[in-house]
Amino acid sequence: MKERQILFSGPMVRALLNDTKTQTRRVVKPQPVANQRGKFNFTTFTDDEGIESYWQNYPFWGPVRCPYGQPGDRLWVRESWGYFDPDGTGVDYDRDHNDDGKAGPCTAYRQEMLEEGNALRNYWRRRIAYKATFAERKYGMGPVGPNKWRPSIHMPRWANRITLEITAVRVERLQDISPADCEAEGVQRLPLQEGELNPWYTADVSAGPVLHSRSTIGAYRKLWEQINGPGSWDANPWVWVVEFKVVTP
Repeated sequence: MKERQILFSGPMVRALLNDTKTQTRRVVKPQPVANQRGKFNFTTFTDDEGIESYWQNYPFWGPVRCPYGQPGDRLWVRESWGYFDPDGTGVDYDRDHNDDGKAGPCTAYRQEMLEEGNALRNYWRRRIAYKATFAERKYGMGPVGPNKWRPSIHMPRWANRITLEITAVRVERLQDISPADCEAEGVQRLPLQEGELNPWYTADVSAGPVLHSRSTIGAYRKLWEQINGPGSWDANPWVWVVEFKVVTP
């Protein structure tokens, strides 16, 4: 079993915690080109031995190694986070710690920081706030929240709270997604409004409103373009479809 990192936005983190998201789609890089017969040869590999050189020699013909792993491997989720003072002591944890979460005598990488139940780990975990689920109106300073929110890319392993276990991996075209897969990506149905059909929706990746559509695929399309930019849906790229289950809340 191997362990890798993966980034999720705040709305997707909430979907993970609510068990409404069990799939993620990520663009295959580089995108393949059909061979002389117009066929794509996709075979998922996860063994590192010899794959990189083979891929470089045959960039559009050979097997593609999934960068996210294989069934049984784990992904630890990086999300927006910050240090804060839960006891109102006035300690400025941000002042003494760099954005990568490694600096300082207490937060340096030690084995204890990765051991569940360890006193040092518990001390620092209690001083971590997660933006995706932090209480509304608590984005201030001191005891009411972090002085600043740190990007997900800077979350250290010891601060992680969600771990996923991969259950399946496949490759497909983006637009081949089914309505059931859209729901597995976190698309949900809004409550029925009087005199209206109840549309499907997905949360915006920004702080803006939810994205509405009359279909699951329409809602997922809007989310995809929010993340990947205008025209990214119409490009219909090959994507990794990674299915998973949450193994640590």
